[in-house]
Amino acid sequence: MTNETEIQQLLKDCLLDNEKAKRQLYDLYIDRLYHTTNRITNNHHDTEDVLQQAFVKIFSKMETYNSEYGKVFSWMCRICINEAISLLRKKKLNFLEITDQLSVRDVQINMLDQMSADYIADAIEKLSNTQRVIFALYEVEGFSHNEIANQLGVSSATSRSYLSRAKTKLQSLLSEELKKINSL
Repeated sequence: MTNETEIQQLLKDCLLDNEKAKRQLYDLYIDRLYHTTNRITNNHHDTEDVLQQAFVKIFSKMETYNSEYGKVFSWMCRICINEAISLLRKKKLNFLEITDQLSVRDVQINMLDQMSADYIADAIEKLSNTQRVIFALYEVEGFSHNEIANQLGVSSATSRSYLSRAKTKLQSLLSEELKKINSL
């Protein structure tokens, strides 16, 4: 495991255009950044494109990183998320698309214990693009609704609404799976 002192040295070496240091930094964070980015793009090829652009930006803007504002991973993650959202905008995805109104269903508290992580990931992929992005940014990445609103160009109320719809749809999908499990 790399400690913060070693990471700071890697950053200094990257600033000196040391290719070995850049590769080490890349190798250290690529898996975590891949998963973060893929939760937004929901597409392997788009994720790879985003990461390529993000790392170009990371290495070209390395001097702007300031450890007083947080860890390097958080800074890199923010760049990846911004690049992913930018790609979605370029693809002209409409973040205000109309989705079906979903009814709220009661879900048993222990249902997640009975389901595989793969099924949960599949259920998240079934969300609309807007719901999936907002769900990932809020629930997984820890963004506030105001931050999401600024990133996506929507109101914070719209962000809250889409998150609520995403949770409702997930509850519905997971409830159906729980019924299947209980009937076995």
